[in-house]
Amino acid sequence: MLVTAITIASQEVTQAAHEAAFVPHSQFQGFGGAVIVSLIAFTIVFSVLAALSAMIFVNRYIAAIAEKKDKGAKTAPSASAPAAAAAPVIQASPDANDMKKVVAVISAAINASVGKSVNIISIRPAQGNCSNTNVMWRAAGIAECMASRLGTDSRSW
Repeated sequence: MLVTAITIASQEVTQAAHEAAFVPHSQFQGFGGAVIVSLIAFTIVFSVLAALSAMIFVNRYIAAIAEKKDKGAKTAPSASAPAAAAAPVIQASPDANDMKKVVAVISAAINASVGKSVNIISIRPAQGNCSNTNVMWRAAGIAECMASRLGTDSRSW
């Protein structure tokens, strides 16, 4: 009898706990519930976006303040500054080793593009107006795209 009473009591407690845990929330059901959930979700998303925008905005001002401090530190000479200023300035001039490296890189690029061994006879600067290199790169890109679409592109990549 005592075991039966404990079993019935435990079943009632279990059933009550189960009902309490799975109570449907009427405010989140139906069309109105969908609207409420959407508003909550959009509020969270846009508040996070606003916080990120504020962080970026504040970061810009922090960088400007740090830049002003760096400029202020550079304009105020210290005792070691004259010794550093007296050091000679060495200008880089192209030597033979650098030119050999440039020729090696150009020849490797040509060999990779053509697909066979090529001997470079001479290298000289391009003639004409080379100030606007964007036009040349654009023309090269268009030619490469057309070659790949027409199937005349021989490169493996």
